[in-house]
Amino acid sequence: YTFFLDTDTHEFDYLEVNGVIKFDDSKRATQNFITLKAKQIWVREGKILGGTKDEPLKTNFRIQLTGGRISPILVIDRYLDPFNKVLAVTNGKLELYGVVPELP
Repeated sequence: YTFFLDTDTHEFDYLEVNGVIKFDDSKRATQNFITLKAKQIWVREGKILGGTKDEPLKTNFRIQLTGGRISPILVIDRYLDPFNKVLAVTNGKLELYGVVPELP
């Protein structure tokens, strides 16, 4: 499956990506940011994509990890438990391209 993300999400407790999530800035005139919020994100066999090297997203996008000290621990296998507030990419892919911000 492919899911086009063009608006903010509610806060997910746990998001496992086995398909494709694409940040879509086609509605950029009405929104300054696109935010994906989750306590834990595991890009297992899927992809999170935003723009390309040749065509970066023009809208600001962010991934906001909201886990806290008492959030459940994400256990990927018995040797890898990256705790909470985590973005883990194992067999998947994370590719995010945006416009380089201007420095003052």
